[in-house]
Amino acid sequence: MISDPEEKPWCLPVIKEIENEEFVCHGRSELLVNCHFQEISENGADFSHFKAIHESSALAGATNPITSRWKNIGNHRCCLSILEVDAIGEQIGPRYVQIHVNSATFGEIKILQTVKPVEPLVQKVIHLNAKSDN
Repeated sequence: MISDPEEKPWCLPVIKEIENEEFVCHGRSELLVNCHFQEISENGADFSHFKAIHESSALAGATNPITSRWKNIGNHRCCLSILEVDAIGEQIGPRYVQIHVNSATFGEIKILQTVKPVEPLVQKVIHLNAKSDN
């Protein structure tokens, strides 16, 4: 498919804390997800996806969430009742999301999510986490 030269490109909002280097990258994750790329953006704002997708620990990452010693740290099930977290997600185009998180415990965090098609029904989802070093 050839793009229309008259069409304006997507404009990604600048995150001033990252732009001025107040926030730096504190982690990166890459996941292969078996689905159509549209399903990721459509289900991101659906709260019912949290139990199915995020019940295991957010901190366990690439480790086995069943056997990891970190399995109960950072999971939505245990922490949402203990920690108050405000999060705003901004979907920008079909494959990019900026998530702005504010927590009394962890402070302010910016999460940048991209979805890159690898092959039909296989997507690479990349998360970059940025936070202040202070």
